Amino acid sequence: MKFKRKVDGQEKKLLRFRPAYVFDTSQTEGVPLSSNLQAAGIRYRGLQLSVYRQMVIRKRDGGASWSRSDDTEDGRRADNRNREETNQMITEYGLILNDDRLPVMVKETVYPYHADQLNRADVIVEMINSCIHLKDKCEEYVYLLSLNTALASPFALFQISHGTCSSSLANGREIIQRVLMSGGAGLVLVHNHPSGNPEPSDTDKMTCDKLDEACRIVGLEMHDFIIIGGDRYFSFREEGLLH
Repeated sequence: MKFKRKVDGQEKKLLRFRPAYVFDTSQTEGVPLSSNLQAAGIRYRGLQLSVYRQMVIRKRDGGASWSRSDDTEDGRRADNRNREETNQMITEYGLILNDDRLPVMVKETVYPYHADQLNRADVIVEMINSCIHLKDKCEEYVYLLSLNTALASPFALFQISHGTCSSSLANGREIIQRVLMSGGAGLVLVHNHPSGNPEPSDTDKMTCDKLDEACRIVGLEMHDFIIIGGDRYFSFREEGLLH
């Protein structure tokens, strides 16, 4: 496939690429990226494409402009910048039962994100919204980030529950089970309020207190419980509500 763009009155070919997957955005959760490709997932004009790393993608004025990597010095610098910007990937997992009726993790989706460390609530919120668009969902969801001790890279992302427009469930057993299965040493719980108001409910506060206590018993650290409402968020850690 070729993209062309008029520059100074002349039509120029920008790049050639082979998409690994193309799908309609009505599939809100995406599809797995091919593991044998050095690929990065991007969104362009309503489609998500998995493309080779030779491509350089620029974000400008809320859209995507495209340029072609080449063997020039500028092209090599652009490739290096692109690799640095997409050097982090997070995998969403689910649990299924194997033949012995024991739970095992299965890889569902891989997302690229741009952050060196997930050590601040605003960074986590930006990453979650860029990967799964949690602020735009019309029902309540609860997601779990399983983290290492340095908060440098998450081991896994899990969807814990999908509720209604005003409620969702988060059980401590299922949360801790997934952190331990993925080898995590700590966790961040992320929840959304479709109303746009991120202030925690009494149920949110009780869930946070119970989960924090359960984590300390089994030797895990609950780093934060974040509620996203529209373009705002509420962090239990920043508000001093986590021990």
